[in-house]
Amino acid sequence: LSLVACDAFLDGKKDAVLNVASGNGSYIVKDNCLIEKNSKTLILTMKTATLPTDGSFTVIGDYAMLSYPISGSFTIPQGVTRIGTYAFFDKTSLTSVSFPESLTAIASYAFAKTGLTALLVPSTVTELDFAAFSRCEDLTEATVNATIKTLPDYLFSECLALEQVSVQSAVTRIGISAFYYCTALTSFTVPTGVTEIGEAAFKNCSLLATVSLPAGLLCIEDDVFEYCYNLTDITLPAGLNEIGNYAFSDCYELRNVVIPVSVEVILNGAFNNIAGPIYCEATEKPMFGWSEGWTTVEEITWGYTAQ
Repeated sequence: LSLVACDAFLDGKKDAVLNVASGNGSYIVKDNCLIEKNSKTLILTMKTATLPTDGSFTVIGDYAMLSYPISGSFTIPQGVTRIGTYAFFDKTSLTSVSFPESLTAIASYAFAKTGLTALLVPSTVTELDFAAFSRCEDLTEATVNATIKTLPDYLFSECLALEQVSVQSAVTRIGISAFYYCTALTSFTVPTGVTEIGEAAFKNCSLLATVSLPAGLLCIEDDVFEYCYNLTDITLPAGLNEIGNYAFSDCYELRNVVIPVSVEVILNGAFNNIAGPIYCEATEKPMFGWSEGWTTVEEITWGYTAQ
């Protein structure tokens, strides 16, 4: 069954009863759910469906749950290993979800725009994809224990109520726009082991006041903290090498920034429109690597040594 065919079912035929032709070797129907036999993939659920719990499927396919009746909490059946792209997309009636120990993968946009209020991604998950929980506007707290190296791009972008986030320490990179426009987030601890923070990861987190950066962080990419209006102070760790374009631009309350001597690259506008002053451990602006327009702050101390 193609996605085009799935769309045909979902468009105005949500009360239909599914059947397959006798002798069909590819698909079965259980409780008004269409399942592909060989891959054990749940292809389609109808409005009147009841999700089988007998192990007849192990994969929730792309778009598969869009018509399924959900109100409040939902438990993914034990044995499910993967949740497909857009599987629960826009299910605003879904307020909480429990994942089974069997689950290893959550695909892109799988729970985007749902009504989730709290979230725990278990350590069994080894594949977590782009924007899986983006635009969940009621989500207030999230714990990501997934065994992954990169926190995915746009993972929690535009989760407007998100206040508390915990990320396990196997992560080495915070992805592009991972927390973009999380306007309720007030503090964040970047996990030990993270070496890169991706472009615009915390951009427009307007209430973000404190951020803890780990030793070993090497790169803060473009726009990472741009428009974090309430960020008051930050400690840049020794060993940091690169600060990207507009990384801290328009952090109007940011003051007493100490730039380690290890920083070789600071790009255009990185510290534009911050409160200042800036203290540089380098004795003078490096000849190469630092953009001429790296800051608008006039009060800069060179050769700074911490007391």
